[in-house]
Amino acid sequence: MTTTPNQPDPAVRDEVADRADAVTTASGALRDALDEVHRAEDEAWRRYAADLDAATRRLDAALSVASSRLRVDKAETHEELEDALEELATTWRTRADEIRVQTHLGEMDARDAGLHALDDLEAAGHRIAEALTGLRDDAGDSLATARTRVQHTIDEVAKAVADFGRGLRTP
Repeated sequence: MTTTPNQPDPAVRDEVADRADAVTTASGALRDALDEVHRAEDEAWRRYAADLDAATRRLDAALSVASSRLRVDKAETHEELEDALEELATTWRTRADEIRVQTHLGEMDARDAGLHALDDLEAAGHRIAEALTGLRDDAGDSLATARTRVQHTIDEVAKAVADFGRGLRTP
């Protein structure tokens, strides 16, 4: 078979065409792999942000509870105990408001978990109110008895406050 100077050899032409097809296929596979890597990175960053947010919320809740406990331990009057409990109530209200927002914006799983956590926090709010009423009405109790009652209330509220972030994770 003879070729003219302007015409490439058909075998060479077929080889070049086959290699061009292989390069095109490899390029497509590489693009798909890069797209998958980018999706995986995006998902990893979303999970990292959600985990970091949840950890920050738990730390904030723990610090708030620890602060309330310290104020209770150092309280020398019923009024100081009342102030410590009022501070905890403010923290509780803030957490409840955050859960309401997250529940409104979240998906169904987050909504169910958020509503459960909100129920726990509302129950904790009732315990705070009862403890405040007890402090105001029972000013004759010893400071040690009042302190024990307030510590018990803080322990119950602490559980609800600490648990609230667990239901806010997105799957």
